[in-house]
This record gives sequence, C-alpha cells and structure tokens, in this order.
Amino acid sequence: MILKIEDIRSWDINTIKTKISEQRSELFKVKMQRYSTGVEKPHLINVVKANIAKCSTVLNEKRER
Repeated sequence: MILKIEDIRSWDINTIKTKISEQRSELFKVKMQRYSTGVEKPHLINVVKANIAKCSTVLNEKRER
C-alpha cells in the first residue's frame, strides 16, 4: 500500500514511528521472499522503501518544530 504524505502528516509521532517499524519488517519479509522463493510483486520492495522514506521525512519535520 502506498502511503500519501498528506495522510502521514496528520499522524502523531508515535504512530509514525510504529508505521516505520512495520514497514521495515515488511521490507525484511519481502526481501527474504525474493531470495528464497521469488516474489510475485517485485515492485513492493521499492514501494515499501518509499513509504519508509516518506515517514522518516515527516518524522524529521515534526521533530524540528
């Protein structure tokens, strides 16, 4: 699922941190599938990485305020 930056900005800091950890575990699972059995949707790796980057960016923006 692709996260929208507007939605992420409406979340509080704890929710963003939780979502980052969920996305990192999802990235680990997808990478493990890629090397073991093959992934049906290889584009998911890039989607999850982009979600992590978006969440991290918004988290840094909120910390600077």
